[in-house]
Amino acid sequence: MRYLAGTCLTLLWFGHVDAQPAAQGVLGTERATVPRFEMEYVAPQVHKWYAPRHLAESYWQPWHATDARYATQPYTRYVDRLLEGDDFYDVLGSPVGRGWLVYSWTQEQPQSRGSFIVKAPRRDVRNSSEASTLGTDRALPAYDRFFGRLVIAGDQRGGATYRLMVGDQINTLFTPLTFNKPRYNGLRLDIASARHSATLLLSRVSDPNGLTDAQAGTSVSGNGTNATHLFGGHVDLSLGALTRMGLTYVNVHNAHTQLDLNDGNPLSGTLTVLQNQPLRKLWVRLRDDSPADRSDGAVLLAHDIVLIDTSGRQLRGSEIGFLPRIEGGVQRGGALGADGSEHILLEYDLATLNAEGVRSADLRSARVELDVANDYRVEVASNLQRDDRGSAANTVFTTQLRSPGNVRDRSNTGVVTVDYGLPVATEVIGVDWNLPQWRGLSLKGEVAVNRRLRRYPNPALDRHHQEIQQAGAGYAHLAYQRDPWLLFVETFSIDDEYTTSHLVTDPGGLLYYGAAIPRLYEFVDDDDDFNGVPEWQRPFQPSSGGHAWPGFDENGDFINDHNQNGNFIPDYEEPFLRFGSDRPELFSLRWSAPGAPLRRHAALLVDGEWLLERGMVE
Repeated sequence: MRYLAGTCLTLLWFGHVDAQPAAQGVLGTERATVPRFEMEYVAPQVHKWYAPRHLAESYWQPWHATDARYATQPYTRYVDRLLEGDDFYDVLGSPVGRGWLVYSWTQEQPQSRGSFIVKAPRRDVRNSSEASTLGTDRALPAYDRFFGRLVIAGDQRGGATYRLMVGDQINTLFTPLTFNKPRYNGLRLDIASARHSATLLLSRVSDPNGLTDAQAGTSVSGNGTNATHLFGGHVDLSLGALTRMGLTYVNVHNAHTQLDLNDGNPLSGTLTVLQNQPLRKLWVRLRDDSPADRSDGAVLLAHDIVLIDTSGRQLRGSEIGFLPRIEGGVQRGGALGADGSEHILLEYDLATLNAEGVRSADLRSARVELDVANDYRVEVASNLQRDDRGSAANTVFTTQLRSPGNVRDRSNTGVVTVDYGLPVATEVIGVDWNLPQWRGLSLKGEVAVNRRLRRYPNPALDRHHQEIQQAGAGYAHLAYQRDPWLLFVETFSIDDEYTTSHLVTDPGGLLYYGAAIPRLYEFVDDDDDFNGVPEWQRPFQPSSGGHAWPGFDENGDFINDHNQNGNFIPDYEEPFLRFGSDRPELFSLRWSAPGAPLRRHAALLVDGEWLLERGMVE
């Protein structure tokens, strides 16, 4: 339509009759007349436009009419229109731009299967020209192949610089106690000014890469209803010429796409589909927290359960006759004891609860009160804490409370409360500081608080009872130098309950509390040899298989330099041809040392004999 309209206007210009004299110019006829009101071209050109044309474009020169002085003008490669991609529009139908879809993460709520990630989008070939140019494969793996699983976009405005990255293996470090992952998978935004900087992280840590659709050859997420999300950030503030202070917040929580996005605080987490079921069984187990000494273990003096229904009414098990079945333990002076490998198990059958019209489906919360003493460990489990699906699944206990120290004289006798709930979120809040040098004083440290959020399951409720457990950790380094003296002090403290891991859910909502490969997302990875590959195995990330060799991977191939063939026998202890074929520089120019053979050196001959064998001396 634009081409035809342009032609009509040109024809009108040629058909205009003017009595004024005309001058013939290089670009066409020029008339010295009064100003005209018609839209016209100086020289008609035929173009193909792929977007709505603006008035200014009417006076631009086409690409083939511009000069080619590449010393002053950058060379621009001509791009075939098939490689320009597709047109994209917003929700109102306005054009956004033209290009290729590389990465897409969609979260639609409330909707079933609303979490969707695409890294290799599916695109149907539309004609034979595209088939000859792009091939017939409907998958466009630009993210994997062209970008190498790392896309970086940058911008600068004023004194601030921005970097947006999407990748599978991004080295990300906040602080040692909060977040440190050599292979972070997700989105990362960095902002920096002259004095301050900040980093923002977003990721779906449960299945961040997507499942493989064999039929279409694409990488998608499988449209999961349940997902585990990561939200984190770190701010680095300058407090002077040298002093810096950092603020860190990292949160991993479960999300349920069938709920409204504004239904409560999303960072507090929600129960998954399979978590949010009425409890049928509840177990509380007491064990010796130091079983190696086989004495003075856990002592249980009394117990009771407190049930609260949806109306807020409180029921005590001892008052309504709801008592547990007790297994294990040894009677000692009117109390139950468990030493060494022994245990005391309290089983509450909530499926049979029917007191004053209250059943398990009517409960808002359940807590167990225990009067305990000595060196105890309290663990809980329910029919919803399993390690697999179906009849092969086993019940998994998780630790809730531990005695502060190995107490043997019952001096810590008291009532402890176990408020039951399933894990929905884990977060870490930290503050760090660094003073490199001030009048000989150097100071560096960090303080962090870990919060673990749990909720009691009940599908009849929109807002579930929440329980929060806290633990702290911190360290500090202080150095003072005044010649010739140097003072260095280090202190640290880490609570036993402090954790930087969270259980991830599968798209169906199942949490595996016990698995051969722990289904945990680690805030701080175990990378002892600093080669960028964690030693432990976790889902959706590479692993070294538990092997670490600090300092023995100089060539960076992630293989031990002393065991290149992977047979668990050091290369310097097995016969091979390296000593007879490789250059001497490979084994060091100093070929031996008395009593201590050098690295990669065949210390089978003394120096003189080795030189004779290599033909270096006569």
